[in-house]
Amino acid sequence: MKAKPIQNIKKSPSNSTFVKKYISIILILVCCIMTATFIGFHFKTDSLIKKQLREEAKAYFQQIVLTRQWIADHGGVFVKLENDVQPNEYLEKIPGLKTRIIDQDGATYVLKNPASVTREISELGSQQRIVRFRLTSLNPINPSNTPDDFEAESLKSFIYGAQEATAFEKTGNLTFYRYMAPLYLDQACLECHNDHDYKIGDIHGGLSVTIPASNFLDRIRSSKIYLAVSTGITITFIFLVFFFIARKLLTSLKDAEKKLLAMATRDFLTGVLNRREGMRRLRQEISRSVRKKLDLSIILIDVDHFKNINDDFGHLAGDQVLKKIALMLKSALREYDIVCRFGGEEFLIGMPLTNINKAEETAQRILKHIEKMEIKISDVLTARVTVSAGIGQHNIGEEVDDLIYKTDKALYIAKNDGRNKARKAE
Repeated sequence: MKAKPIQNIKKSPSNSTFVKKYISIILILVCCIMTATFIGFHFKTDSLIKKQLREEAKAYFQQIVLTRQWIADHGGVFVKLENDVQPNEYLEKIPGLKTRIIDQDGATYVLKNPASVTREISELGSQQRIVRFRLTSLNPINPSNTPDDFEAESLKSFIYGAQEATAFEKTGNLTFYRYMAPLYLDQACLECHNDHDYKIGDIHGGLSVTIPASNFLDRIRSSKIYLAVSTGITITFIFLVFFFIARKLLTSLKDAEKKLLAMATRDFLTGVLNRREGMRRLRQEISRSVRKKLDLSIILIDVDHFKNINDDFGHLAGDQVLKKIALMLKSALREYDIVCRFGGEEFLIGMPLTNINKAEETAQRILKHIEKMEIKISDVLTARVTVSAGIGQHNIGEEVDDLIYKTDKALYIAKNDGRNKARKAE
């Protein structure tokens, strides 16, 4: 039957796995917070833009309303009739309304009412590309005051109680901010608007304010792009820093885990498994062999006259002997065989998929290898050692301690037979 490596029991998640998990969570949280901050700033900026433009447009609106109020309170203003000043034909049609006066020098002055003054101020603003005003009504006296789509919708909303209306409007490559609020009828308005069934306080129209917003929006858009790029760079930088720190931390943690695992499972002197780990793996392998009805044997090896080596050459020499034997065992056995330091100078070998005869052949081969080894004790001294071995095969229903006990008895027989021998358990 083809041999298979020992299947270790399932390991619990390592500390490095937890660290990796929590670092990833922290990184995701940081990225989410920064992204949420950017998105929040984006929407806040949009809100501030609209609020600022609204306040600016509202200020223009109030300024025009005050100007109109002043003109209305004084019954209009008279402006000298010149080439660029023309009389208002609609005012001249109103019966009883004095629209022209002549001063003592013979100069003629024409009446300008609030609507015409507003229109002319708007024309000046448009020429200078500052702001544009427009008086409109759903029932205009002057056809030039007919509302556009935005103004018409706004005027209708005022009828149903809306206090103002705003919108962004794109014309060609330019963007404008539109603002409109209602105008309420007062006594001065009735001079011109007496042909409708109006009452004081009624909404008879509205004043729209149009502000160029392209440059403003372009600057804001550039700021948003800069913020987005900065956020992206910052997130990337944080990610790289976290990645570098995490990599260093995980590397150190994995190294520490390996050292801790080695300290917990390995014999610090020889590097083979310690007794606790060796017995755990042996029990695991026995359980597998019983379940699948496979052969399993063990070998117990004891260094002959080891006390004499310590007495004659010192404990450092004894340590050197154990290291060399352990190294030879690891190189002579299969990858999935179990090798552990069982006692002071004893080693236990677990051999899955192996009957007692095959295990005996392996034990004899090990004895010959060790017998031929020259172990360097110092710069001028070398030593030769031999070992004795006991071999036992696991039987169904047999406990691990019973298997070791009978194998240890076989080792004792090998010692009594003159050492450097291998004996099988009965």
